Amino acid sequence: MRRILFVLNNLIIGGVEKVCYEIVKNIDKNKYRIDFLIAPYPDAVQYYEPIVKEHGCKVFRAPVIIGRRGKKVFLEFEKRILLDGKYDAVHSHMDFMNASVLKIAKKLGIPMRISHVH
Repeated sequence: MRRILFVLNNLIIGGVEKVCYEIVKNIDKNKYRIDFLIAPYPDAVQYYEPIVKEHGCKVFRAPVIIGRRGKKVFLEFEKRILLDGKYDAVHSHMDFMNASVLKIAKKLGIPMRISHVH
């Protein structure tokens, strides 16, 4: 089974989140396992979180990213998730942070890294 980590800010009602959910809903779950790493806004309702969990996805919640310190904390959190998860691919939807997210994935030997800006 191939393991994929989607990295995005939130699982609110939005375009990126909808696309990720549609992939989860329609993917062959015997071949692929998708998990999420999010850094949710404190008061935002994470609409898709319970829905993707119903489809067998894990959702890892990092602290919200505020400033340089927040970015560093997030990237350290990501590194721990990747080390524990044995992922085959990282699909990042973090806009300006895609390079940092995928650089860590590359350093850890994850063979497929996708940068997606919506």
